[in-house]
Amino acid sequence: MKGLHNLMQNPIKAIVKPEWCFLVLMLIIGSCFAVLVPAGGGADEPNHIARAVSIAHGDMRADKIPDRVGYTSPQDVNGVDSALYGGVVDSALTDVAWHNMVDFHTPKSKGGKIYSFPTWTTQGMMSHRNVGEKEHVEAFSNSAVNSPFVYAPFAFGYWFSRIFTSNAYAIIVIMRMFGLLTAAGILFFCIRYIPIGKWVLASVSLMPTMVIFDATVTADTVTYAMCMSFITVVFKCMCENRALRRSQWILLLLVSISLALIKLSYVPLIILLVLIPIANQYVRSKKALFSLLGIMLCTGILFIGWYLVVSSINTGAMFDVGASPILQKQYVFSHLITYLGLLIKQFIGQNFFSLGVGGTLDLHGHHTFTGWITVCILICAVLVIDSREKCLAIFRKNAVWCCLCFLFVSACVFGLVETALYLQFSPVGADNIFGVQSRYFLPILPLLIFAVVITARQADESTVQSDLKGVRDTQVLHGMDNRLGIGMMLGLQFISAIFTLYLLLTTLYTA
Repeated sequence: MKGLHNLMQNPIKAIVKPEWCFLVLMLIIGSCFAVLVPAGGGADEPNHIARAVSIAHGDMRADKIPDRVGYTSPQDVNGVDSALYGGVVDSALTDVAWHNMVDFHTPKSKGGKIYSFPTWTTQGMMSHRNVGEKEHVEAFSNSAVNSPFVYAPFAFGYWFSRIFTSNAYAIIVIMRMFGLLTAAGILFFCIRYIPIGKWVLASVSLMPTMVIFDATVTADTVTYAMCMSFITVVFKCMCENRALRRSQWILLLLVSISLALIKLSYVPLIILLVLIPIANQYVRSKKALFSLLGIMLCTGILFIGWYLVVSSINTGAMFDVGASPILQKQYVFSHLITYLGLLIKQFIGQNFFSLGVGGTLDLHGHHTFTGWITVCILICAVLVIDSREKCLAIFRKNAVWCCLCFLFVSACVFGLVETALYLQFSPVGADNIFGVQSRYFLPILPLLIFAVVITARQADESTVQSDLKGVRDTQVLHGMDNRLGIGMMLGLQFISAIFTLYLLLTTLYTA
């Protein structure tokens, strides 16, 4: 409330803080995307909408659809279970989503539509269907294995919207807004309370591809937000110069458990818990160490439990690419060296920073030069220190452990993401991994930049000692230099936001 009061009293002074800069730009630009992009036009959005609505009606797990099967590899002579999984959903919602997705994803060079403003008034746009008229069984495709947790904001948005309207198009837009507000709220507090790299976290969270995906119905919205929540809480516990309070243990447990309920590939983030006793000497008692071990155990049990629930669902069988997870596993184990070489190849060619990536807008032209704005922003984010970042020396004292842990966790996540896609989406024995998108690596991108922050910023010995004693830190960048850096950061963020909005408007409304 104090921060909101300060924003109302002095908006210019408040906006220079990274959390307020993030919140204002995310809500303005994100809302434009949520409202104007055709309902269903997000990445795989019809599948996510169907899954979210099914969860809203109490169906926590996708069910096998009788007499409906997908595709598997011709080599799969044993015929693994290729059944499709889904549930009963409202026909109006899925019809609107699929119709508008196909319409939006048709490139303009091939006869794609130039939309009227606002988008839903466009001739031929399916925007007048009402829910409650008819239901049907819908296959959830690649959203079938996601836990209900990642769709909670959209499920709440669905029920909230039903109080006011039965229009399917409007319901989808409201679901988007609930997801956007949830992500923006969680990340706002993450940026405010993370002890280092506030501008780094704000900058990554404002990258064009992040804004675009936060403004649609997708599992990535909650996944990224909870990954950042976990990292923030771990960093806060590392910097406590005393034993952790009960409330902090509870919060640490909750954010740790959330890792088991988001996409399974990000569970390795739990390894970051080992940094707490390394950096905080008051968390080295037997009781504290057993508490950390218990948190990891709870997370692991929940992870294994959900994995067993969804392990039989063959999402790759829903795509005619000759995939077979069972045969692919056999191939990986029998050609381990070859597969490791494939991972190295994928690593070298991966666009980890999502440079020039505009999400679904890329279907209408890839604007690679926009990546330079992101490069400038991230460089500036590494150099600019918020006045509240008083714990840098703690991280620098443990720089080796922090960097090794960050890199190891990032490597684990990278390997799991690539392997999951290789098993589910790539033909057996393929020499390439299909279905990889740079947005899958955004949850580990801040960790990689934090490693640079810790090693690049220099702190003198007096700063280190004052930090360790809990005395107020001396800013590395201060006075006119720091104000100049913040001014550059705000200018770059504004330019990036305006250009992202420009891409949206030109993609939708001009030839």
